[in-house]
Amino acid sequence: METIHTSNQGKNYADLKLAIDVLNSMYTNDNIDEFIIMSNDKDMTPLLNTVRLNKRKASILTTGNTYNHTLCEFADEQIEFDKIVEIEYKGTLLIDEIKDRFFDDIKKHIEKSLYEYSTEGSKGYKKHYNLDYFLITQMDYYNVLKYEMLNIVSILYSEKKIIAYTSHVKNNVLPAIIPTEFKEKFLEFGIIQQSDICSNFDFNKSVLECYDNYKPKDKN
Repeated sequence: METIHTSNQGKNYADLKLAIDVLNSMYTNDNIDEFIIMSNDKDMTPLLNTVRLNKRKASILTTGNTYNHTLCEFADEQIEFDKIVEIEYKGTLLIDEIKDRFFDDIKKHIEKSLYEYSTEGSKGYKKHYNLDYFLITQMDYYNVLKYEMLNIVSILYSEKKIIAYTSHVKNNVLPAIIPTEFKEKFLEFGIIQQSDICSNFDFNKSVLECYDNYKPKDKN
């Protein structure tokens, strides 16, 4: 979602900007099958008509009871905003599914690494789940932005499903993590010490800092 200021010396050119965006997308992207325009203004009727003439579905999203009924006649479908906000979604959100899969992947990774460490006589535990590295691979795998993956980690941390530790991850901004159920094994094997565990790591701060990197930079 992109917020665009459309006020110019007291004049609002939101309708013009919206129309330009729709037409540009329609003529340059054949993968778009439907345009949903949120407006109560009948000035949108030529745009709706143009979209339909180009064999795309044109839907109008109206608010309240102040919309012009002529506007709806030019659309393939009218969607009432008030009815949308009343809908209670009972399914599972994609981000929640990713969180569960991500957590399962961590468990499998740590479980395998612990098994290899305990049976193969390794000189040292080498496979720490270092977030600075793994977040990059995971964001590509799940096709989400880095700060979204980091937010998932933050939620898991707040739910006490994972613990964070800073040993063995020198010169990195983010800690390593393991599912809480493996904490005692890591302490027993001497992989980490109790003093290595971060009791209150501020993942929310890391999420915001990561999010700021996606913001457009001030040219001034």
